[in-house]
Amino acid sequence: RRLCERRHDAQPIGRPGVCLSSPQAHARKFARQRCQKTSRCLAYRTQKKAESGEIDLFFVDETTIRLLSTLVKCWMKRGHQKRIPTPGQNKWQHVIGALNWRTNELIYQIIEKKNSKTFCAFLEHLVANTDRKRLLFYVLDNVSYHHSQVSHAMIAYFEDVAVPIWLPTYCSDLNPIERYWKHLKDNACANRLFSQVQEVVDSVVKVLDEQNDMTSTSRLVFQDIY
Repeated sequence: RRLCERRHDAQPIGRPGVCLSSPQAHARKFARQRCQKTSRCLAYRTQKKAESGEIDLFFVDETTIRLLSTLVKCWMKRGHQKRIPTPGQNKWQHVIGALNWRTNELIYQIIEKKNSKTFCAFLEHLVANTDRKRLLFYVLDNVSYHHSQVSHAMIAYFEDVAVPIWLPTYCSDLNPIERYWKHLKDNACANRLFSQVQEVVDSVVKVLDEQNDMTSTSRLVFQDIY
């Protein structure tokens, strides 16, 4: 009986209500959660303004397309596992794109490297291909070359017509274009063999152009998801 009482009265290690982690780690976690909540609220208000036509809102990001096939789940006959041959080598190209939240259209460029130079060139391309009558907002993550001196100079140069919105660090789930990159790779290069990287690029460009075709049934409409 005494043993049962002792077990019942046993207390966990540490004082009640005290976090066993360091105060610095707890503070960083709280600050990150607060920043994520603030970013979600800001994104929601900005999205509503974009949907009403007050502003143009774009989500900007880069992704890599590779010669080696992207493997995804698929239907197979029972007892027959699908096999995908590989080219034996890997080459790659990159896509930098800006997703228009209101129209679901995509402004994009195929690039060889992801760096400050290609980012600045794309930002100039983005501003040149949007309606200057409305203020442009574009959402960015915190990859290193977005914060280089050259990139900051280009961002400041266009600040009268294009306003950046910075995502919190390590919060790619807040950027809807990440969902489109998955859609792109699933439809353009998943479970398929390509002999040259240019064939992969051609397949990717075809799917990218379908996103800008209002009559295409394969378009990804983000208002139906979020």
